[in-house]
Amino acid sequence: MKSRVVHTPLDKDTGQIRILLLQPGTFHRPIRCSLSIESVQSRFEALSYVWGDVNDTLPIEVLGQEFRVTRNLESALRHLRDSDQIRRLWVDAICIDQNDNLERSHQVAMMDMIYSRAERVIAWLGLELSEMPALLMVKNFSRDLSLHWDPKKRANSDTNIVAPLFELLKWLQNTWYNRMWTLQEALLAKSLIYMSGPFVFQHGEIEGVLKSYHRHMHRCCSLSRTTGTEQIANIHNDLIASSQRAHSITLLRQQSHQLGFLEIAPRFRYREAKNPRDKVFGVLGLTDDIPKDIIDYEKSVTDIYSLATVECIRRTGNLDILSHILSRLQSTSEYGPEKIEYGLPSWVPDWNSRRPSDTWRLDELSKRQKLTKVFSASHTNSTAYPEALNQNRLCLQGFFCDHVAKYGEVKESGPGVKKMEVFHNWRELVKVDQEPEKPYISGSTVFDAYWRTICMNIACPMPSSDQPRKADEVTRLSHDYWWWITLLRTKYSHLSNRGNIEEKNLLAWGKFSTHLAIRLSGRKLFISKNGYIGLAPEDALEGDEIWVLDGGRLPLVLRPLGNRSEKGSETEYTLVGDSYVHGIMDGEFVEASMKRGETPRPVILV
Repeated sequence: MKSRVVHTPLDKDTGQIRILLLQPGTFHRPIRCSLSIESVQSRFEALSYVWGDVNDTLPIEVLGQEFRVTRNLESALRHLRDSDQIRRLWVDAICIDQNDNLERSHQVAMMDMIYSRAERVIAWLGLELSEMPALLMVKNFSRDLSLHWDPKKRANSDTNIVAPLFELLKWLQNTWYNRMWTLQEALLAKSLIYMSGPFVFQHGEIEGVLKSYHRHMHRCCSLSRTTGTEQIANIHNDLIASSQRAHSITLLRQQSHQLGFLEIAPRFRYREAKNPRDKVFGVLGLTDDIPKDIIDYEKSVTDIYSLATVECIRRTGNLDILSHILSRLQSTSEYGPEKIEYGLPSWVPDWNSRRPSDTWRLDELSKRQKLTKVFSASHTNSTAYPEALNQNRLCLQGFFCDHVAKYGEVKESGPGVKKMEVFHNWRELVKVDQEPEKPYISGSTVFDAYWRTICMNIACPMPSSDQPRKADEVTRLSHDYWWWITLLRTKYSHLSNRGNIEEKNLLAWGKFSTHLAIRLSGRKLFISKNGYIGLAPEDALEGDEIWVLDGGRLPLVLRPLGNRSEKGSETEYTLVGDSYVHGIMDGEFVEASMKRGETPRPVILV
């Protein structure tokens, strides 16, 4: 957005910002503004919006000069303008000199302070939602929480359930809910209001309609009890994901303490940013374990993502961030796995991954990572000491455990993915039906190791506190019951009255299936050379090595490159991903190695 406006330099040492003074005027008059350099303690409102198409611009006047802004911002300013008094706003596209990378870096590092100190934050949702059906939907369902979504439960009501569901989905799929920067802007606001055209929602209407939807759909208005069409089911599936994402903003606004980078970034990894650096920069104001001084628009994306990874490891002392590496493979139905080229080192998560298939993968990965705190594969060596040799090479310490010897089919991710044949393949791989009582390498039996592995040894059902705990005999019974019903639905469907069995036991079967889906998405079962059973990333291969590195809750699958490091003694590896290996998850292998007098060895990841 080129303009003739000259931004007077800011004093970075005193933390100056520019305030946009939006001059009064009637709606259709040209927009005129000026800029005032002030401290962040000044009185102002902050605008949270989506830039839109940077090539679709309209002119406004700033300091007497033409300044072109995107059509969406021009519309926001036109609707925000008062008729008789100046409105004091902070708007990033105008208040930051976008042509000065040093200023951009400095001001972006201050954005948490700007949005948290603004008198209120205005979330501009554009004009699309200012149509009457959407507005009435928000008004009606937020005002009366007893109002049923199922029209059959409402007296004198239209029987069309699609209309309100569609309007809510349209609302939640607004681009404002899908941008990285709007997350921080909303969470830091002392007061958050929503604007759609001339309509203002400032009394909890948005939060109220979400609360109403979740309350009724999980209790009395379930679509499984509603006669409808496939269209309703599709809208409902999209609404579940969209409403949960929007509701997460409300939950995080209620947090009284600052969260870690890995509690924020993975959960909102689906959000988009025009500049890939902003996928990291956009959450630093919400976290306390990565310093904001890494914000530098002069550095490459690789440099920024690598810096964030090293700082996260260094400041947390653990390797949890390495579990957020996505597979470098993408399955295609016709030609099998297709290689995805990345410009990042194997040990650096690609926060800007845009593969369509990653939507469900990211959601399931985020849920799985919440379970890892019950493990401690590195035992007493629970602190990582990373040494960044450069932006591409990372040195860590750890113990070599074993090699991947055989592996089974991949359990795919995504909605409606059943493919129970995968479990038949896995059971055949470990011969769990032929030799269930065969002794396992770390104790107990092969059958015990198998069923604990596929649920990552996590109890089902989860306790009400949502804190994971280790699997027990109840989980074992749940597994056995689930597998019996699975057999009746698949292999032995011709021998059973399938309909009666499914209807009677669908809930219990579905709960355990969901329990497994979260743990197994994008994973495949493997057997190691020494007989360990485990779960590996989908692109793991025979010959890959299993390591337990200092600071790692989970074992890692590494692939040796055969290259020697600059020191001439350590082998270089690429990181394939994390794993579950039954029998070493509580530090058993590391403890035994240390008792034998072994010490951690250096590993170079590239």
